[in-house]
Amino acid sequence: MATFGAVPRAVLRGFARFRHDRRGGVAVWFGVGAVALLFFAGSGLDLARGINQQAEIQGAADAAALAGAGAYTSPDTLAAATAAANNYMAQFKTASGLTDLTFTVTPGTVSSGSGVAVYKMTVKASGTIANTLMAMASKSTTVAVTATAQNPVYNITITMAGFSSSAVDTNTVSYYTVPADGSVPTTTALLYSNAKNSTATAGSRVVQLTASQKLGFMLTNTTDGNAATTCTTVLFIFQNCSSNSYGNNAYGGQPNSVHYFYSHLFPPSKLAYPSVTQNCSLRVLVGTGSSPSTGCSAALPTYATVNCVNASGLTLSYYWNDMGGSTDDKDYNDAVYTVACSQVGTSTSKGLVLTN
Repeated sequence: MATFGAVPRAVLRGFARFRHDRRGGVAVWFGVGAVALLFFAGSGLDLARGINQQAEIQGAADAAALAGAGAYTSPDTLAAATAAANNYMAQFKTASGLTDLTFTVTPGTVSSGSGVAVYKMTVKASGTIANTLMAMASKSTTVAVTATAQNPVYNITITMAGFSSSAVDTNTVSYYTVPADGSVPTTTALLYSNAKNSTATAGSRVVQLTASQKLGFMLTNTTDGNAATTCTTVLFIFQNCSSNSYGNNAYGGQPNSVHYFYSHLFPPSKLAYPSVTQNCSLRVLVGTGSSPSTGCSAALPTYATVNCVNASGLTLSYYWNDMGGSTDDKDYNDAVYTVACSQVGTSTSKGLVLTN
C-alpha cells in the first residue's frame, strides 16, 4: 500500500500512456492546417475575382479608347471623340455596378511636319474590389488599367484623267466622307465638271482621311444639260436650225433633269433611278491601262469606296456611266479618274488599333 505523498501506480501508468499517444496531436495539427488551407483558398478566390474584374475593366477601356480614336478624325471632332470615350465608360460603370470606378479620357495627336499623322485616345480607369477572407490582411484590392488607341492619317490622291465624253449630258464628280450609318452625305466637294465632247481637265487633288473613314464619290448628271441649237443661214435670208438634244434618256430622265449617283449605295443609281436594280453606273479596276467591262453587274465593285487600310499600295481606276442617250451604251467613259493612298508620317500602325 502506498504511503501518503507517494504517486499511485495507476496515475503513473496514465501519464505514460498520454505521453506516447499521438492521436490528439494529429487532430490539432489537422485543425491548424484546415484553417490555413481555408485562408489560402479564400485568398485564391479573391485573387481570381480581382483578375476577372481587371479583365472586365480592361476590355471596357480598350473599347472606349477605340471608340474615341475612331471618332477622332480631325481637330473639329475633338470634343465629339472625347465624349464618345467618356460615354462608353460611363455606360460601363452603370452596367457593371462598379460605383467606385473612376476614369479619365485624354486625346492626343502625333505630328508629321506641319500636319497630324495620328489621332490618339487614352483611357485610364481604376476601381476597388472588396475582399472576403483576404480582408484579414486588406479590406479591398485596387485594380487599375490603361488603354491607348490610335487612328493614323492617310493622303488620298485623286488624279483626273483627260478624256472626252460623247454624251450631251453635263457631268460633275464630287467626293465625300461616307457617313457611318450608310446614309446619303450632306456635304460633298467638287472634283471636276465635264460636258459634251469637252476634255476633262487633268490634275490631282489630295484629300486626307483617317484609317477609320471611307471616301465615296458622287456623280451628278444633268440629262441633255449641254444641248445646243445650231443655226445656219440659207440664201442670206432664212435660218436652218437644228438641235443636238436627244430628249429623255433611256431611264426616263427628262432634259435638264438632275440625277445623283453615290458610290456607297447599291446600286449607285438607287436614288436617281429607283427602277434600276443592278449596278449599271460604276466600275473600279486595280491598276491602270485596262478597260472596264460593259453592261451591268449584281454587286458594287470591291473598291466602290476607298478605305486606305484596305487599299494601301494600290492604284484604283474609276469609270462612271451616266445612263445617258436614247439607249444606254454602258461604256463607262463619262467620268474617269484614279485614286491612290499613302500614309502620313512613319507610324507602324496601318489601321485603327490599340497600342497598349
